[in-house]
Amino acid sequence: MAAEIIATVVDKSGDKGTTSIKVTVGTIAAMTTFAATWATALNNFISGKIMSAIAYIVLDGVGLLTDNTLFPNSDVEHTAKFRFRTVNGNPVNLSIPAIDESIVDAYASDTLDQSLPETAAIIAAMVAGITTAGGLIQPCDIGSGNITSVVFARESFKNSGARR
Repeated sequence: MAAEIIATVVDKSGDKGTTSIKVTVGTIAAMTTFAATWATALNNFISGKIMSAIAYIVLDGVGLLTDNTLFPNSDVEHTAKFRFRTVNGNPVNLSIPAIDESIVDAYASDTLDQSLPETAAIIAAMVAGITTAGGLIQPCDIGSGNITSVVFARESFKNSGARR
């Protein structure tokens, strides 16, 4: 798999620009070291200020997602909103677009059915993490506090602002 690191840079007038590079994915520790070294090199090269840097993994495995299908009624404005709580009591929000209507608990309700395997898998991944060959990967807050509980899971509608 590959990853892409995108840095956002701001100039003296507040205008923003981005730069990105693609890299091969090693371990999380290796990616962290690379990102820090890259940010230092970039910072020494520019006259602007680095405001943020994000990294994402590009899924390139054929057959990795066995049921990755675009349904005719899919809508990215139909979202699932989750709020989790960390060990430090901090909230962590998660919004997932284009949810399947069947995960909503009942008609005229906005609660997601947490007993369904699809919903339970998202909650378990956020609260318990996912064990990999390289160890446990645990979602957390900005201060690295582990998520310990789900506060709510509900359906929401968001206006993308796109013209149709």
